Amino acid sequence: MRRFEGDDWDLVVDNNRRKLEDAFSRETAATLGVSPSQVVLLDCRVGSLLMVFKVLGCAMSDAEITERTEAHPYDEVHALYRPRIRSFEGVDAAAPRGFRADADEVWTRSRVEFEGEDWDYVLAMREADLLRAFSNATAEAFGVDEDHVRDVSARYVAGNLHFDFELRRPAALTEADVNARLKECAYAAVWALYEPRPLEEEKKVVTTHELGFEGEDWDYVLERRRTEVKDVLAVETARALGLGREDVLEVEVDAVPRSLIAFVTVRHPSLLSDRQVEETLARCEYKNLWALYETRPLESSVLMRRFEGDDWDLVVDNNRRKLEDAFSRETAAALGVSPSQVVLLDCRVGSLLMVFKVLGCAMSDAEITERTEAHPYDEVHALYRPRIRSFEGVDAAAPRGFRADADEVWTRSRVEFEGEDWDYVLAMREADLLRAFSNATAEAFGVDEDHVRDVSARYVAGNLHFDFELRRPAALTKADVNARLKECAYAAVWALYEPRPLEEEKKVVTTHELGFEGEDWDYVLERRRTEVKDVLQPSDGAGVEIEREDVLEVESRHQCLGPHAFVTVRHHHC
Repeated sequence: MRRFEGDDWDLVVDNNRRKLEDAFSRETAATLGVSPSQVVLLDCRVGSLLMVFKVLGCAMSDAEITERTEAHPYDEVHALYRPRIRSFEGVDAAAPRGFRADADEVWTRSRVEFEGEDWDYVLAMREADLLRAFSNATAEAFGVDEDHVRDVSARYVAGNLHFDFELRRPAALTEADVNARLKECAYAAVWALYEPRPLEEEKKVVTTHELGFEGEDWDYVLERRRTEVKDVLAVETARALGLGREDVLEVEVDAVPRSLIAFVTVRHPSLLSDRQVEETLARCEYKNLWALYETRPLESSVLMRRFEGDDWDLVVDNNRRKLEDAFSRETAAALGVSPSQVVLLDCRVGSLLMVFKVLGCAMSDAEITERTEAHPYDEVHALYRPRIRSFEGVDAAAPRGFRADADEVWTRSRVEFEGEDWDYVLAMREADLLRAFSNATAEAFGVDEDHVRDVSARYVAGNLHFDFELRRPAALTKADVNARLKECAYAAVWALYEPRPLEEEKKVVTTHELGFEGEDWDYVLERRRTEVKDVLQPSDGAGVEIEREDVLEVESRHQCLGPHAFVTVRHHHC
C-alpha cells in the first residue's frame, strides 16, 4: 500500500479515477524499473488516499518495493489533487478561501479555446501544469491575484482545448470587455506546454490477419487445449509486433485438414501497414504455440464385427451393458490391449453389428479385423437368446417342434440356491447356468429338455432364483412337482459355483485429501485446472492399484500453502 495525505482525495477518485490510477501505475513502474502493466491496482480507498497494489514479475522483496515507493515523490499523482473550496464564518461561501467579495465586483463564467490536434495528449500527461499556467496567465491579463480565477477546468473537444473558468471582475467591466482582454492575452505559458504526441501515441487502427500452422493433429490439440492455444497466440502476436497483450483484441482458431488456421485482430499504430504486420507475423516462430502441439495417440479406423442371429435385438434391449462389456473384454484379449482402449461407437441389430475403433494399438486395420474375425467371442454368444416362435399347426405356447397333448399341462415353478457369490457367477457364466439347470430339471422328471422352457435366473438377497415352466402330466399335482424339485441335487449347477476373486470383492467409496506446497499453484489452477485434475486421476489410481474408472471424482481447491486435492476413490474393503 502507498498512502497520500489529504482530506479531499475523494474528489479526485470520483472525477478523475482513471487518470489517478494511470498516474500511480506509471510512477510506481518508474521507481521500480518495471513496466506499468506489471503494476496491478487492487483497491483505491479514500480518507487520506490509500492505493492498494501488487507488482508482477519483479524480483525485489516487498520491503524493498515499499521503501522505493515511499521515497518516490509521485508528482503526477499529487498534481491531480484539488482541495474543496470551504466556507468560513463571515466570508462568502461562494468566494475562494481568504477572499471577501466586494459589492462592486462580480463573478462571471467564461471560456478560452486553444486549437491543436495533440492537446488531448498534453491534457492527459500534464493537466495540472496546464490549469496552473492558465490561471496565472488569466490573472496576470486582468492585473488581479490568482484567487480571482476559480473553478478552472480543461477538456479536449474536436481538435481544441477548452478552458472553462470563473473570473472575479469589477461590475463596471462588461462581458464584452472581458472577452476582448482574454482574446488579447498570448497565454505563452500555456502554449509552452504544447507538444506533439510521440510516435507511440499516434492514432491506432484495428486490423485482422490470418495465420496458418501445418500439422495433422491440430484438431486433437484444440479439443484438449483450445483456451491455451488462443492465449499463447495472443501473447506471441503482441510480442512480435511490439504491442501490449491488450492490443490483441480477438483470436479465433479452427482446425482444417492438416492445418491450424488463426485469425488475430490487433490494434496497432496507423503507420504500421497491413503488409508490414503480416510480414512481421510471418517471421515470428511462435515457439510457445508449437510447444502445445502433440500428436494424437495411435487410433484405428472405424471397424465392424458381425455376429449372426436374428434375435440380437433382445440382447441389446435387455442386456446391452453386458453385451458391450463382453465385446470390449474379448476384443481386448484378441488384440492384447486393455479393454479401455476398445471404443464402441455403435451397436446395430438385424444380425448383430458392433462398430468400434481401437486406441493406442500399432496393428493395422487389416490385422485387427483378421484377429477379431478369428476370435470366438464366447462371452458375447453366451448372451444370445432366440425367441420362441409359433408355427402353423403347432401350439404357439409350446417349444419349437413340440405338440402339446391334452393330458399334459404347463406349470410355472421356482428353485432357489443359497450363496453370496451367485451374482458374480451369474454375471460371468449365465448361459452355462441356464443350460445346466434345464438339463438337470428335465432329468429329474425323466423328460426331454424341451419340456423345460422360459428359464430365467436372477440374484436376489444372497440367493440365485431360477424361474421356469415345466410341461407335466395333468395328474401330477403341483405339490408333487415341488417335492421332486426339492429332491434334485442339481450337481451340474453347483459345479459352476465359485467365490468371486479378490478383485471382485465388495468395494467401498472414500474421499482423501492431498496437499502440494508451492506459492504459484493459484496461477497454475487459473490456467490449467482441467489438466491438473486429469493428471491427479490416473496417478492416484496407479498409487493404490485401482483402475482409472475407480477414481470417481477429483476436486481441487487453492489454499494459502498450495492446492489441496480431494480424491474420491472406489477400492477393496479390507
